[in-house]
Amino acid sequence: MKPEINETNFIPRLKARDPAALDYVVQTYGALLKGIIRKYLREQPHGCDECVNDCLLAIWEHSAAFDPARSTFANWAAGIARLKALDYQRKQVRRLSHEQPTETISEYALQTDLSSPLLEQTLSEELESMLACLSPQDRALFLKLYIEEKTVEAAAQETGLTKDTVYSRISRGRKRIRTLFPRKGEV
Repeated sequence: MKPEINETNFIPRLKARDPAALDYVVQTYGALLKGIIRKYLREQPHGCDECVNDCLLAIWEHSAAFDPARSTFANWAAGIARLKALDYQRKQVRRLSHEQPTETISEYALQTDLSSPLLEQTLSEELESMLACLSPQDRALFLKLYIEEKTVEAAAQETGLTKDTVYSRISRGRKRIRTLFPRKGEV
């Protein structure tokens, strides 16, 4: 018989795919996860339970990626909850924009549009945290290319770099961001 799951042994058991460890996560961290998800889905409370389930599934599937040297389990799980809530918001916006013609967008769709202050602030904070891992010069390149939507030629001209250097810096920056912020299924 396996020993009872507790704070000291639940991580190895979760990584070993022990369902009892996931139950422990739900009991111990469920309120934290739900609170974070509710914060981001204030405008869409009906999706909270689905998003919590997606979050728990991601924790289950990617538990091997948890590194206690980098952060606590609570912070790691909270990060997953935040990202799942943001993913859910984006899916809802896309779903609403595809379901309804632009002339007859409902009031609800207008409130959850990408221009909503809460979503805009959340996306801005997420972008800032992702770009924080880059040097100031590389960060400026990313902003010119992806936010200001300038061409590589224009960015090279403005910064005094060659096109090849811009491509190299962007490539290295993308790799760094992907390493620190893996997408679903890349972990």
